[in-house]
Amino acid sequence: MRAIRLALALCGFAAWTSVAACGSTSTGQALTGSPDAATDAPTVMGDDDGGGSTDASDAAAMYPAFKPGDVPQVANLGGPVMKSPKIVPIVFSDMDDAMTVASLEDFVAKVGTTHYWGALSEYGVGAAMGATPVALQGANDPPATWDDSDIQTFVANKIADGTLPAPDANTIYTLFTPPGVTVTMTYSFGGGGGGDGGVADGGDAGSNTVVAKSCVDFGGYHDNIDYGPDGGTQPVAYAVVPRCANFGQLLTGLDAITGPASHELAEAATDPFPSTNPAFATVDRPHAYWSRLLGGGEIGDMCAQNPQSFTKFTELPYTVQRIWSNAAPKNGADPCVPVPGSEVYFNSYPVVNDTITLSFHGQTIMMKGVKIPVGSSKQVEVDLASSGPTSGPWTVEARDQSQLAGSTTPTYLDIAFDKPSGQNGDKLMMTINVKAAGRGNIEPFLVISKIGTGSTEQLNFWAGVVGN
Repeated sequence: MRAIRLALALCGFAAWTSVAACGSTSTGQALTGSPDAATDAPTVMGDDDGGGSTDASDAAAMYPAFKPGDVPQVANLGGPVMKSPKIVPIVFSDMDDAMTVASLEDFVAKVGTTHYWGALSEYGVGAAMGATPVALQGANDPPATWDDSDIQTFVANKIADGTLPAPDANTIYTLFTPPGVTVTMTYSFGGGGGGDGGVADGGDAGSNTVVAKSCVDFGGYHDNIDYGPDGGTQPVAYAVVPRCANFGQLLTGLDAITGPASHELAEAATDPFPSTNPAFATVDRPHAYWSRLLGGGEIGDMCAQNPQSFTKFTELPYTVQRIWSNAAPKNGADPCVPVPGSEVYFNSYPVVNDTITLSFHGQTIMMKGVKIPVGSSKQVEVDLASSGPTSGPWTVEARDQSQLAGSTTPTYLDIAFDKPSGQNGDKLMMTINVKAAGRGNIEPFLVISKIGTGSTEQLNFWAGVVGN
């Protein structure tokens, strides 16, 4: 079963934000393990309404004035993580530019010992070692169209003949495909959706089959094969980073390779065997609608929609993508880590107290949201908070799932605010009108906070859900 695909500016989310990536999806790995138990109740200041301060006059003086009352968690489904990852870069020297190959080998050699990689320690992952690069050529060059099923066979064969070093539980074979090679993969997903959200939000696994193409439908993925002399005794992790001219609207050149590569390597270390024994593979069940909106629920997926997540740190001359922290948002901090030292994080949190029950394939999933019958409307408080003084108020908008998928008008939810902007300590009122029922009678939405325009724009978002 396929693990993850990092789509590139293909969905409506990118269209309305200028975001580089449209997130990652999985093919609906079954929710085994205990994804319900991944959350601890977040510490909330003041009121019992899921946000708010002890006194309204004090709110603006505190940073952050509010903390989110309902925080999603990337859940461990019981599989292992890599304590000491070993990244084996595989390049194709006959078909690639020598300077690019050298840079990719340097990236792999350095990334695993950086402060950036250290953020993975929250999930039990240790420092990563860049193994000796494997440079292939001649008969080993890939075809112009290379399907993932053939890539899996290729990896197994190259292990067997000694071309690749023998794997262990910490090995990540990382294929950097050269220019001119299109990677394809065939996968099935639930009706109208798929991804992690497809399992918990009403999608039917296997109801649609799609042949996806690199640089059109995805920008990278990771998975595992079963390898062994008896036909399959050892799970082996691998990642594929196709060569794309650009990564959405944001990254080009080498940045368009190392950005998605860092995403896949971080996820391969925290969820190395997603097809057979998933670990940090999906958002916990009560927040499955997050992955429905963002296109995936692994630690890279949860931040891939935000262009600020793709950055360079002084310790490493390559673009990387920050990853989701389960701990940080409970304190009102930026969930995408590491956080650059100069950053002031700001966001707008809908205050939801209703319990929504979703029945799916015999499962009962309970989540916090707002109950509104179809054809009715309701007001919801939205609490604004920042980690310090911002350059000014930020604008607040909201979009339903259809708008994130590219629709110019909302299909499910009409959402309006009493005021267009605010800052730390302010409270806005959001009026939600339900136009139509979504799958499973739930309608997820995103609240988007933005400061600046064009190249100076900064944005953050928080998800919510309506139940009918």
